Amino acid sequence: MSNPPPSPGSHGTDAGTSCAASSSDELLENSTHAIFKHFKREVRKCEEVGKEEQAAVRAFQTAKVLAREEAHRAEESALDAVSGRGKRKITDYLSDDAQAAKAAADEAICLLFAGLRLPERHADHPLWRNAVRSIARAGTSYVPPKRDYVGGAGLQLCRKRIDEGLTGVMSSWKRHGVTIASDMMTDKCGRPQANVMLVNDTGAVFVESIDCKMEKKTGGYIARLLRPILQKVGVENIVAFCTDGGSNYHSACRLLIAENPRIEHVPCATHVLDLLMEDVGRQAWAKEVVGRASELINYTRSHHWTRQYLRGVDGGKGLQMLRPAGTRFGTQHIAVSRLVELRSTLVTMVLCDAWKAEWAVGPKKAAAETFHDQIMDKDWWPAAELFKRLLLLPFKAMRATDSATKGMMGRIYELMLELTAISDRKLVKEGSYSMEAWWEWHGTDHPLLMALACRVLTQPVSASSCERNWAVWDTVHTARRNRLGSEKCKDLVYVAHNWKVVHNWHMADEGAGVVSGHLAAAASSSRGGAATAEGQQQQMGQRLAS
Repeated sequence: MSNPPPSPGSHGTDAGTSCAASSSDELLENSTHAIFKHFKREVRKCEEVGKEEQAAVRAFQTAKVLAREEAHRAEESALDAVSGRGKRKITDYLSDDAQAAKAAADEAICLLFAGLRLPERHADHPLWRNAVRSIARAGTSYVPPKRDYVGGAGLQLCRKRIDEGLTGVMSSWKRHGVTIASDMMTDKCGRPQANVMLVNDTGAVFVESIDCKMEKKTGGYIARLLRPILQKVGVENIVAFCTDGGSNYHSACRLLIAENPRIEHVPCATHVLDLLMEDVGRQAWAKEVVGRASELINYTRSHHWTRQYLRGVDGGKGLQMLRPAGTRFGTQHIAVSRLVELRSTLVTMVLCDAWKAEWAVGPKKAAAETFHDQIMDKDWWPAAELFKRLLLLPFKAMRATDSATKGMMGRIYELMLELTAISDRKLVKEGSYSMEAWWEWHGTDHPLLMALACRVLTQPVSASSCERNWAVWDTVHTARRNRLGSEKCKDLVYVAHNWKVVHNWHMADEGAGVVSGHLAAAASSSRGGAATAEGQQQQMGQRLAS
């Protein structure tokens, strides 16, 4: 039997219900579409505003750079006119006696540089030029100081001026915090020395060097050395300790962190990456690659003929074999990379007629044939290329952490994103933004998080500043000046190292430092005249410290 047809009333009810449901679905879909379009327009507006901000920052930095270049050209033009290098020489307007006096002064300066074996580049150093201008302002009656004053009262006066110049750098410690870095070394006289640096994105300030003679370098001893530094700087301004992998420094950091739980310990990333590369070099196949490379490099560098051949490539500009010092980071990668780069040149060398004439006969024939076979071995070069490519990214990261300007946490995070090709997850816009500037610009609605991010991102990830300070120490305490006392060396290194920090701090007013502060001020003023970002960061820094 067939089902009866539906009644007219029931059929109309079902049709009305279906029409109402379809209309409500259409209304919901239209509403969702309208909301999505509105959201998309707002996102596009935000993107356009971000592009305008980025363009404004670029224009601001470009104007700063152009102004600085213009001032530099003006200064160079004035110096050219004074020194006689310009088109219109100042000597054209001087009398004969004045020209003779200038020629005598130039000759005396040249004799000074040649007699004291000073590099010619020091003639362009700002300290030298400032000294010459000061002497000229003092007049002809000026008498230079004697050695006792230069090494005594004069040196202490210079240290006092450096302390005054560091006040601007120290002001950043309250806003962004600072990291304590320390390291130990043995000087020319065998005296153990420990240096202490205070590091953040404004520079690495040399604070103290301590003569550790007659003391065991235990964790407790190092903790006793660092406690006065903590009290001097202020525990609330210290973010972390950064040291190498020494067990004594790890023990000292644990003791100090137990007393001050808000301070962290950051292992030196440069040493960690170097140890990682050394671990790769301990693999069996990597040992074979490094051993063969060492044999080829030693043979090439120990014979005059091979060195002259490499030096004569490309018109006398050929690359040379590299055999870095054992204390340099990434030694194996540097040596193998240069060897792979010179493969074609080495193959050409062992196949040329001059090589056969030089090494085909005589007592050196056996060693030459071994070298020839190693160069022509087609199975070894792919392994060397693999070793080079495998350590390339760790080596780039290590070079960045070892840098004075790029070794900050924010910069390293950007580098890691770049090395791992995560371009779509970059938090920093393309251009001249740094992660700290990004937070100063976009983080004013969240001042506590902004202060925390800026304190973290401006801290170093490496203790390489201590190694660079030891390099300055080596230029002061040389083999010819090995009778200098520890206190005298400390004063000389203090002035030589911290002068660069003060100089870079003042020069940064024309660079990215002004841009960062300008962005923060503009961001705060655009939100109804709120407090500046710098003041907010100081307040948040105090809250974080408490």
